[in-house]
Amino acid sequence: MRWRYVIIPVALLGLFALGFSNNRGSGGIRYVGVPDGAGGLIVRYVLQEKMNQHAIHTIRFEPFALNDCCASPAQYAMGSGCLDIAVMCSDAARVLVTKDPRYEIAFPVIKNSDIFIARADDSRRDLSIAVSQNRDFQQKMVKQRYGERGCPVPMLHSGVPFAYSKGIVQGAVVDITKAFTLDGVLSSAADNGDDFITHVMVIKKSLKNNDTFRQFIEIYDQAVRETDSPERLLHLLRICESTDYTMREVEIWQKFNVRFMHSLKGGPKG
Repeated sequence: MRWRYVIIPVALLGLFALGFSNNRGSGGIRYVGVPDGAGGLIVRYVLQEKMNQHAIHTIRFEPFALNDCCASPAQYAMGSGCLDIAVMCSDAARVLVTKDPRYEIAFPVIKNSDIFIARADDSRRDLSIAVSQNRDFQQKMVKQRYGERGCPVPMLHSGVPFAYSKGIVQGAVVDITKAFTLDGVLSSAADNGDDFITHVMVIKKSLKNNDTFRQFIEIYDQAVRETDSPERLLHLLRICESTDYTMREVEIWQKFNVRFMHSLKGGPKG
């Protein structure tokens, strides 16, 4: 099942016999914002598979679309306070925590998951490269890769793959999971050794010392460690993205140094 940016209602009950309440006043986790694409994969995996293994149960599942964390619906969802945790692109997260003192960036979730795609036969002097609007780090990626030859073209996040596939632009910065569905030459912004943090975890500050949140993060870090294994990474990709994935996608993922990242307390950042 492919997800858009979704809000997942999560009621965490009976954690390790500690009896944490699912009442919002107690500071428990109820709502987690998860984007589509690579940025949301590790949290989707935690919610879909890992929590059941740790006696964490969801009482309902009501996803609804928030297509772009930089767009107003996602910003409204966070600003209204209805989300406890969210995975967001790094630029949207910085804007949010600057405006709303209830939230903070907890740790990076994934790096280098936005990659370049371009047509092999395009030799034009100036290249138009589609990027998602309000994602300044993508424009930096274009300038670093192409210099004056590259012209970033900001547009709605959901429109970037379409614009490239229809030939409106000569190249694009896309999520690696979207790149797998497009024709063209793939390349990484990390080729010169510079990593780009593409998504981060944003949390309510009131959750920082909450036992439920600490347990959530322990399970999250365990899931991240599992993805060091190519076989376990493939398992995650098949469960959370597409059953058509093979070791070919895993090899590209690793070649481009796309890595899920541990929490600040969970181990090396990889």
